[in-house]
Amino acid sequence: MGSDILHCRLFRRPFDASHGWTRAGQLSVRIERGGIAAVLTEVGWRAEDGADTSLTLPELMGSYRSPDGEVWELRGEPAPGRVGELADPVVYRLFEGDNEQPLAQHPQNPLRLLLDTGQGHPVRLSWRSAGGESGHVVFAPPFQDGHTAKVADIQATAEHPEAGEVARNLLDGSMATKWFAPVPRADLVLRLTTKRTVVRYELDSADDAPDRDPGDWELLGFCDGHWLVLDERHGERFGGRRTSRTFTVARPRTCERYWLRILGNAGSPHLQLGGLRFFTAEKPEPPPKFLGWYRRPGEAAVPLHGFLVRQERATTPLPPGPAEDAAEAVPAAPPQWQDWITGYSEQWFRTASEEDLEVAGLPPAGLVRPPAGITAIERAEARLGHRLPASLRSFYQVTDGLLEAGAFGEQVWSLAELDWMRETNADLLDLWGLFVEDSGPQARALQIGANDDGDYWFLDLADVRDGEWAAYTWHPAQGADPVRHDSFAALLADQRTTLERLRAHQGRPAHPEGAGVFLAEGRRLALAGDVVAAHETLNRAMDAGSAVAAYLDAQVRLFAFPGDWYEATLRDILGNDHVMAAIDDDHLRGDLIPMYLALTRPDQVRPPAAWARWLTSFVPRLAARPDRPAGDDEQDDRAWDAFAATLAGDPVPDPGPFGRACAVARELVEFGRPDDAWTELRNALPSWQPDSPLRVMPTVLIADPALRTIMTPERRLIAAITRRSS
Repeated sequence: MGSDILHCRLFRRPFDASHGWTRAGQLSVRIERGGIAAVLTEVGWRAEDGADTSLTLPELMGSYRSPDGEVWELRGEPAPGRVGELADPVVYRLFEGDNEQPLAQHPQNPLRLLLDTGQGHPVRLSWRSAGGESGHVVFAPPFQDGHTAKVADIQATAEHPEAGEVARNLLDGSMATKWFAPVPRADLVLRLTTKRTVVRYELDSADDAPDRDPGDWELLGFCDGHWLVLDERHGERFGGRRTSRTFTVARPRTCERYWLRILGNAGSPHLQLGGLRFFTAEKPEPPPKFLGWYRRPGEAAVPLHGFLVRQERATTPLPPGPAEDAAEAVPAAPPQWQDWITGYSEQWFRTASEEDLEVAGLPPAGLVRPPAGITAIERAEARLGHRLPASLRSFYQVTDGLLEAGAFGEQVWSLAELDWMRETNADLLDLWGLFVEDSGPQARALQIGANDDGDYWFLDLADVRDGEWAAYTWHPAQGADPVRHDSFAALLADQRTTLERLRAHQGRPAHPEGAGVFLAEGRRLALAGDVVAAHETLNRAMDAGSAVAAYLDAQVRLFAFPGDWYEATLRDILGNDHVMAAIDDDHLRGDLIPMYLALTRPDQVRPPAAWARWLTSFVPRLAARPDRPAGDDEQDDRAWDAFAATLAGDPVPDPGPFGRACAVARELVEFGRPDDAWTELRNALPSWQPDSPLRVMPTVLIADPALRTIMTPERRLIAAITRRSS
């Protein structure tokens, strides 16, 4: 397979030539029997949507009939092969005749097909060769789609609906239509029908005004609860009108939602695109079988049956993701451990609460124990049958264990307590083995620490790098697999960072410097629509102890990162006295509780009594909750119903143009016109401005019972990233 594969670009125009040629996809084809490729003179296919295409060769002329019956002229132009994109040939074993008897001795068995139309596998294929052979086959549905990622929804921060120049036009396959935005910067948010790894994408320039073409942009994917930058482009230009350009994604990830942030164009106050297509790493799965007929020159047609027997596909590993921030240097030699433990102990006591001190119940010596000598270390190594890794040996020369080593009361055991997990927790390992096929490193692990809640720390002597054993934290009660660290020292450094963040978010930061600066910058970024940077910056403010930053970040997450909003809000906001002290009753009852209710009980306008009882366990300040009347359950239920009705107040109205748009949108929702309601809101989003330092998002869109019914995740993201007018 190679130079005799036909590659061409396809173009079409209306039968009446009412407008010029527009891009119509691609074709790569080779049909081979008995190791000999057919010299094709005609090929035709039907796409899944019902469109029919036929092309004569080598003239590259033909016709196209759209699913609605409209007929177009078709022409092709030769194109170079696209190395690395094409699937390997799909191989079918053939059966001819009604009895489906295999003709293994026949020289033209099997059949190899290489067919790429850029639109997935066709449902029907026909061909004719220069030698007079012809064939016609109808395929069974393929196992799955591939190459072209199907888009289920597309939203834009700006478009021009009056002229029909909306974002949906980017997906119609025609360069005769376009998306137009009356701003130089705009965003497109796309949701695929399922998760796919997009490895390249194509953008089409529109029909006029080259200075409206995008020039600078970022492509992001929503992965594991975070938006990650997958590709960045600067100073790009298109070669002409209605032309396509292909871009390779620098850092592919498997995502369902994608976000194209267009940051600049070639100078116009407006922006436009003619088309947009995503192509995935998943190769198209071939149809498992086909039925049809085959005719040799001068012979009658015979039935033909094909069954997939082999598929070859090249796989390329994904490049690594962006490098993580360099970790804090971890201690190695005893003097470094001495400095590290001294600093850690000072920080632990400085940021500890009275409850922390009471729960820890530390002896006068504090967190540490007297050092273990070399003799004690060697005696422990002889008992265990292994020499301990260097970082752990150095640690024990400074202290024989650590009484408070983690964020949740974990301890590093003394030398005398060290033992293999198969000895200390044999029953746990046996139980764990009932639920997992591979018991993992626990079966050969050296346990070095634990806490009273059943969390474990251990080292894996079979995973060694530069003389250090891999270290793990394990929380089996949560059903979680162990979390790996490169060494014992790296594990302790990570635990210190976790402890710092936990206490800072409770209002006891180890490093409070810059909290106000980070808060102000995070607020500015959120209002500018840069939610990724806002989320990161507000988290820096939280790490410096800012309570307001936690509440503002909860709003950013609600609109842009909704995956874990319920649990995170319960943990970080409602269950955090430090943060709740910064939220007044108006915002609690008008914003926070209605938003939480909207996402936990979307079918209810007011909280039920049971929900109210549960909420008060996290929000002690709701002191007006009723006391239980003695022996009167019915009266108690009525009291809680009345109390629940007071928890979620009416959303605080937004003044100005956005408030008026909300009123219009509510009426449109009531009249059964949700899309018109969303159009009204989207057009008004640039005018929204916060009327409170405790808002960075238009929370009314979630808190309002009518408006929240139309706010899909894609629309929430559009609301978050729309840039506000100054």
